Amino acid sequence: MRLTTGELSLERAIALGNLAVFAGSREETSLAEKYTTESELIYQQLGY
Repeated sequence: MRLTTGELSLERAIALGNLAVFAGSREETSLAEKYTTESELIYQQLGY
């Protein structure tokens, strides 16, 4: 199953939102962004 760009963007927004709420701080929000970027790289490597 391939994710469309829109779906990946939605997944990213949800992941960032959830992690930012969980983190509760700007420092950890940047970690959330790093985590999401790494997830996108994994998706790309898997061919999604």
